[in-house]
Amino acid sequence: MGDASCIIYFAGKGFKTLIVSMHLTANLSYYGGVHRRLQMLGEYNDPAKCRMIIASLTEKKDFKISDNSANTLVHAFKIGGKNWGNKIKMLKDFIRNYNVDIIHAYGTQCQFLSAIIGKMIGIPVVAWEIGIPKYSKLKSRLGDSLAELFIDERVCNSHATLRATLLSSMIKRAKRHVLYPGVQDRAYFSEPLRSKVRKKIRRELSIKPDDKLLMTIGGFVPWRDQITTINALTELQRENISVKLLFIGNGPQRSFLENFVEKKKLQSDVLFLGYVRDAPKMLPAADIYINTAYKEGFGFATAEAMFAALPIVAADAGANPELIEDRSTGLLVAPRCVSSLKNAITHLLCDYQFAAQLAQGARSVALGRFSVDRFVQEHIQMCYRLVGKKDVAHL
Repeated sequence: MGDASCIIYFAGKGFKTLIVSMHLTANLSYYGGVHRRLQMLGEYNDPAKCRMIIASLTEKKDFKISDNSANTLVHAFKIGGKNWGNKIKMLKDFIRNYNVDIIHAYGTQCQFLSAIIGKMIGIPVVAWEIGIPKYSKLKSRLGDSLAELFIDERVCNSHATLRATLLSSMIKRAKRHVLYPGVQDRAYFSEPLRSKVRKKIRRELSIKPDDKLLMTIGGFVPWRDQITTINALTELQRENISVKLLFIGNGPQRSFLENFVEKKKLQSDVLFLGYVRDAPKMLPAADIYINTAYKEGFGFATAEAMFAALPIVAADAGANPELIEDRSTGLLVAPRCVSSLKNAITHLLCDYQFAAQLAQGARSVALGRFSVDRFVQEHIQMCYRLVGKKDVAHL
């Protein structure tokens, strides 16, 4: 839906009885947790209760929502650079023109801008926190601490992220709570489509039907610790356990890991697929999903593997224990421990019945805990609660 028609729609007189919820981020690109959350809110939002604006300071490259989400406006301001006065003026004018009731901000810059504007206009501001690693940066800590003076609430995607914000923030004024993201259940996660997709992907990747395939999805950054999975594969092969390993994603450590695989002479057993736009569609091809990250803020791909009914092995760190209950919905292993990971993989490969039990348990939990409907409804309830605290006058 184009911007012009959205302007007409949002300006309708009858619209003022509803909440206008604006989500602001630095950029909109297809890959990443922020994109997935905003896409779900934009597509599944209840237009009878809330209208959505998804806005980017710079660009909206590859960001798309389905045609049936006509009640959502996607807008790119294209105001980069360091002219904060210009950014504040443009955002404030936009918020007034669209009768915005509440601002949701992602990332330090957007949270700081939104905090200032929310204070000026008198509308609530919610800061969304979606990961742990950023809190090691002093600049982020300072920006978040200043924003804390003016924002109304911090929404964290896990208890692990919430703990990280408390440890890093120099000011702890805003209320914090956890809102788990919604994860879309896909038709190809269940039969009969699942088997067809599995065969198709394996054929395309030249993986034999009886090959045991480990899969991991995520960027190549140090805290994801993919090297432990490669070392575990080496140990498995020393015990004559034949498995393949598929990495999906890109990142600064990819070339290092590719060289490491070559050094270990594992090129025929390890495949680097790079960035895949619809990565969840690859999951039915796997036999076991691996997440070795030790600073995971939530783990979208892990939750998708739960929906896909895959047996999962995850590091007992970050938010992983919030998704995976050991020996009930997966196996938790010691972080950065090759032998622990190798033993867990061996257990699942040798005990098919136990692996299937874990996989079904994971899917059952995911359907209840991480559903899109639950996420969208909790978002709307939060908006109503926060807007109700203030006397919001449409300017």
